[in-house]
Amino acid sequence: VAENKDDWLGAARDNAKTARQGIVKAAAVAQDRADEALVAAEKKSGRAAKTARKNADKLQGRADKAITKAQKKIGNF
Repeated sequence: VAENKDDWLGAARDNAKTARQGIVKAAAVAQDRADEALVAAEKKSGRAAKTARKNADKLQGRADKAITKAQKKIGNF
């Protein structure tokens, strides 16, 4: 389940019926926030970079948890 979470989220976003479900929306938003935080962290240097990386890791953890929760609830659509 964990190794194909990116593929699963992409497929869930493409499937109109599944993408309308709140749990998929929440997982998608969480992943988008994590991706944006990672891009922002790469632009910074020094202490700000360390803090930004830590924040990006935290957001990625939340996104992973949200995707796992969505996969368990919806399964393979």
